[in-house]
Amino acid sequence: MSIATDFSFDFHHVGLLTAVPEKAIINLALLGYSPTKSLFDPEQDVSLTMCEGKRDAPRIELVTPANTNISLSRLLHRKDDYGYHICFTVPSIGAAIKQIEAAGARFVREVVPPKPAALFDGALVAFYLLPGIGLIELLESK
Repeated sequence: MSIATDFSFDFHHVGLLTAVPEKAIINLALLGYSPTKSLFDPEQDVSLTMCEGKRDAPRIELVTPANTNISLSRLLHRKDDYGYHICFTVPSIGAAIKQIEAAGARFVREVVPPKPAALFDGALVAFYLLPGIGLIELLESK
C-alpha cells in the first residue's frame, strides 16, 4: 500500500493528554520547550496549550479535559498523562480521507467529525482511528 505523493500530509504536532498542564509545562521546559498559546476550546471541551521546542523539534499540544468531557477524562483516568494523538495538516479533510482510503487503508472510525478549532484560529479539525497508527488529528490548512 502506498499513498500518492500528490497529496500533502504534513506533520504538525503530538497531542499530550494531561491532568496537570502546569507540571507538563515545567517538565517540557527542562527539555527545551516553552508554551506559545493557551486557551479553552468550548467546541472540544478542553483546555489547550501549544508548546514549541528548539530548532526543528516537534510541537507538543497539551490537552486537559474539562470535568464535563467524560470521554477524555476516562482516558486520562485509565492511562494517566500520555501522548495520545498525532496531528497532520492537510489541504482538505475530505480529500485526505479519500486519499488514504484510495491507497487501501481503512479508518476504524471517525472519532470527532470536522469542527472549528479555537487553537488554530477556527480551522477545521477532525479525529480518526487509523489501524497501525492510532488516533490521528487532521488539521485543515487555511
